[in-house]
Amino acid sequence: MSQVERGEPGPLTVGATARLTQPKLRPALWRVTELTEGRDFTWVSEAPGVRTRAEHRLLSLPAGRTRVELAIVQSGPLAGPVGWLYRDLLRRYLRLEADGLRRRCEQG
Repeated sequence: MSQVERGEPGPLTVGATARLTQPKLRPALWRVTELTEGRDFTWVSEAPGVRTRAEHRLLSLPAGRTRVELAIVQSGPLAGPVGWLYRDLLRRYLRLEADGLRRRCEQG
């Protein structure tokens, strides 16, 4: 992501928004629709013909480790073509997000 602007100050809550700017994609407004403190959150972005849902989950593993699961789900009449056109880019961005989170967590 090249820019993230929170819509509201304070902690992330259901209904909170953020505007994300990413290379090769239009800026998008995301709204948190589900949140379990310290465990997971889901947010949604709407564009003409396609609704994108991004899921972020933390799973506890043995020895105090944590696994992060990230998922993108698209729906709507243009979800097929948009998913096909942006499939590789979205996978790359998910990988970059996961790698960045890993580096941040390893810093302590």
